[in-house]
Amino acid sequence: TCCAAAATGANSRFVGCLMTNNVCGATNGSYGNHCAALQLDGGARAEGCVIAFNETTAGSGMVGGAYLKNGTLVNCHVYGNKSVGTGGVRVTKGGVYNTVIFANETSAAMTAEGKTYHNITPGTDAFFFNCAFDRAPVDGTDCLFAEDLSTSFMNSSAA
Repeated sequence: TCCAAAATGANSRFVGCLMTNNVCGATNGSYGNHCAALQLDGGARAEGCVIAFNETTAGSGMVGGAYLKNGTLVNCHVYGNKSVGTGGVRVTKGGVYNTVIFANETSAAMTAEGKTYHNITPGTDAFFFNCAFDRAPVDGTDCLFAEDLSTSFMNSSAA
């Protein structure tokens, strides 16, 4: 992968990490195999991390922030990431808990049920609990949503 950090295995952990300003321009034509910042697989976990201002520049399956092939994000902030595919977090299998996911952007027309995936792309085994978004989350999530973060989430955090 092209990620700044990648982990595989249930004993793999990133705790309190700052992953910022990474750029990935590689693509191999395989949907979702590249990200700019973080990839978790095999039950790997990231806790208390900031994933911000990362960017992918090629391939519609790319992820700017975090790609969970099979992993967990807990108490993280995913902010200001950009991608041709998913700006913030793509989850094939795993969970995202108590995480703030906002101000992420995509340049592709990645849609499902009429939504663009600026912040998240959920798979069928994806779970989002107690998260905060600045754009409407996918139906069935237990998450907060605000149209305007400048007034809606002042002095508050999902973490």
